[in-house]
Amino acid sequence: CCVCNCVITAVNEREAILKNGGAIPYHLLVWSGGVAPAHALKNFGMPLDPKGRLVVNQNLEARPHVWAIGDCAAYTDPQTQKPLPGNIPVVEMQAVRAARNVVAAIQRRSQQPFQPLKHWPFILTAGGKYAFADLGAVRFTGLIGWFAKQLIQLRYLMGILPLANALGIWMIGIRVWTSNDPGHRIPTQKRRPA
Repeated sequence: CCVCNCVITAVNEREAILKNGGAIPYHLLVWSGGVAPAHALKNFGMPLDPKGRLVVNQNLEARPHVWAIGDCAAYTDPQTQKPLPGNIPVVEMQAVRAARNVVAAIQRRSQQPFQPLKHWPFILTAGGKYAFADLGAVRFTGLIGWFAKQLIQLRYLMGILPLANALGIWMIGIRVWTSNDPGHRIPTQKRRPA
């Protein structure tokens, strides 16, 4: 828990139960995770899919007034009857819909169902300066794909940081990616003795 640096062991309708025996009351719980569902989800007493994700309805609710998105949510696409991929475009769209549904619930208005795309854009880096990009109408690989990935990263950073900070962090990322590419040397690196 980011509030008290304690481990949350369970959640009920009104509070998060802590490992130390304490509890944190809440009106809105936001749970975010990494590339796998949080192990704590099994302690919430809500239905899970075989991968340990909360089963959610069309409004992204695991139960009334408990929304889940991303790696924590098992949402089945009504068109394909398959779970959605756990990538950033899916999570971003789910986050917008879940946030709007939270506001609708608070205002006692009807929630709207999540509407997944038919095709999800993606860019996957494959090491060094190589990436696969499928943006729907446009597909490319190699250095162009890698460059597109870097521009998307810069756009994201500029959305959450002041411009100077975003550019600085982006340049560090470029330096790390290119310095880890065995076929490339950064001009500012000192040469190593042979």
